[in-house]
Amino acid sequence: PEDLAYLLHTSGSTGQPKGVEVGHGALAHFVAGAGARYGPQRADRVLQFAPLHFDTSIEEIFLTLCSGATLVIREPDMTDSLPHFLSACERLAVTVLDLPTAYWHELAYALSTGAGTLPGTVHTVVIGGEAALPERTTRWRKAVGTHVRLINTYGPTEGTVVATAADLNDPALAPDDTP
Repeated sequence: PEDLAYLLHTSGSTGQPKGVEVGHGALAHFVAGAGARYGPQRADRVLQFAPLHFDTSIEEIFLTLCSGATLVIREPDMTDSLPHFLSACERLAVTVLDLPTAYWHELAYALSTGAGTLPGTVHTVVIGGEAALPERTTRWRKAVGTHVRLINTYGPTEGTVVATAADLNDPALAPDDTP
């Protein structure tokens, strides 16, 4: 369990590059915990959005393959525009998206303005790297509803990808929409 599973370089909060070593035990615990939290199934098709030098790729690859699901590799031009991204997700029958929060903010806005439609195949969206803006969460709920799970995650690379996760469909976490 202590043997090295992977090494990622990060600048962290210092701005100085450093290597983060993650052992097999930590990776196995992460995959088990994330699997229980996100619930990937064998029939799922998970988009690998993150480049390999970001720790989110570890979540996308290992969690997907360890659950027996299919890893769908992002096409190079897939993020040229949000309509193109959504169309590609539809064509590829993606069921789970794992996106940077900043990209999801743009997606939530586009969906709320009618600039695109979330594919009907998508049932879970995991966002990470920063907190979701309450205004974008409200827009998301109005455009998508609560039938698509929305999970906001965060964690330093040293914590093996994710240290915290919140299900944003939980009514207790709903932003206050009153004026």
